[in-house]
Amino acid sequence: MLLGNWYDDLVTELGMFLAPEVLERITHPDITRNALKSYASQINVLYSKPPTVTAGDADLKPITPPELWPLRQRGNLLTQGLRDSFMRVDWTDGIGIGYRVVSPAFITEAWALAARPYVPVGLRELRPRSLDGKAVWTRDTWDVSDPGNPVFRIETWGGEAWADMTQRFMPELAPGAYPYMDAAGPIFPWVMYHPEITDSLWHWNERLELIDGTLKIGCLWTMWLHGVRDCSHPQRVGMDVEAPQASRTEGPRPVDKIALDQSAILLLRSAANKNGSVSTLAPAMDPKAMADAIMSYEAGLAQSAGLSAADVSVGGTTGMSGYAIVVSRDGQRRQWAAQRPAAEMGDRLLLATAARLANAYGTTALPTEPADYEVVYADVGKTVDELLKELEEATKLVAAGLIGPIDAIRRVFPNLSYEGAIQRLTDIAKQRVIADEIAKIANPPPPADPIPTGA
Repeated sequence: MLLGNWYDDLVTELGMFLAPEVLERITHPDITRNALKSYASQINVLYSKPPTVTAGDADLKPITPPELWPLRQRGNLLTQGLRDSFMRVDWTDGIGIGYRVVSPAFITEAWALAARPYVPVGLRELRPRSLDGKAVWTRDTWDVSDPGNPVFRIETWGGEAWADMTQRFMPELAPGAYPYMDAAGPIFPWVMYHPEITDSLWHWNERLELIDGTLKIGCLWTMWLHGVRDCSHPQRVGMDVEAPQASRTEGPRPVDKIALDQSAILLLRSAANKNGSVSTLAPAMDPKAMADAIMSYEAGLAQSAGLSAADVSVGGTTGMSGYAIVVSRDGQRRQWAAQRPAAEMGDRLLLATAARLANAYGTTALPTEPADYEVVYADVGKTVDELLKELEEATKLVAAGLIGPIDAIRRVFPNLSYEGAIQRLTDIAKQRVIADEIAKIANPPPPADPIPTGA
């Protein structure tokens, strides 16, 4: 669903949702209303701007290439939608550190130690590779649960069992050797990201209601489209009349039909020598009423995504936003705060792992402990209306003597520390002095009238 490849899933759901004779008339299932992706995209705000990363005075450029934070934004989308995701770290000679986002759909197994049940020490990943010019699926096994005996294998499926093909794909690696080592032991080049910090390794079974609800929303909007096409217009009914020019279609459900245009005259004749009549039945569906009901159901589904009723609303009145469910800015801020602890834990481990690889195979000497790295995420910005409201309230409180200018600026910019607020006020004062000097140069005062000399 997050990658747009759920058409077959919706067809299967429609088969359970509708009777076969009804499903036969529905020729085009609607996958345009993807509630799971919509919610996950709107709450994916943690990496909307690159975070600030420091580790003392260390130069972190070797492990923070430009693509890192865009990849983390994509990874966080998977984390919020699928409840878990993975990042793979690699070292390539001549290139350096590289990162890869991995969906949990390609991880067949993962295991952890009891001391840290939320941090994997081994996993198996399905990867496509080329073997003898043909594309094949392989299974990579990484296991550092026993640091003294790390395991790495690349296997292919032989029809009945997995066959070790490590030497075929990596002939430069000695048999039984582990690819990444440093002085501290084997390096596990994987980081698993969680939606929140818990004592569990997997969270795939949480919020399955949102996935199931997205499928049902797809069914409902498909029915809506079918209703607009077939059920939203009055139905003409003829009693004791027949159309002699009608032709019958072929197929399992033949239908009598007449092709008409604006200039055609429909000729009817009475049947069985009776006085026939033509009447009209009201439309079987009100498209607007049904659309409103579906949107109400969709908005209620947002609670399964961890959003409160106050955090969502139906969008505007033009274009896509006319029926989109929109997460409010306050809702995004709450999600930002909820996501930050688990993401920070993962990012610190990711950077420390990359540092171990860069130190072992490059020329760097970067810190290798996750605690050495500080990651500061840019918060969700405020709208102009929100800023003006905060400014008005802060101005009134300052005028009443209830808060000072430092407190006021921190109300408008809550991400500022006390020292940061002081620095901001200092910068503002300097800018005012510079602006005054520029104004004096640009608009010098008129020369004074000369003092008249006596006669």
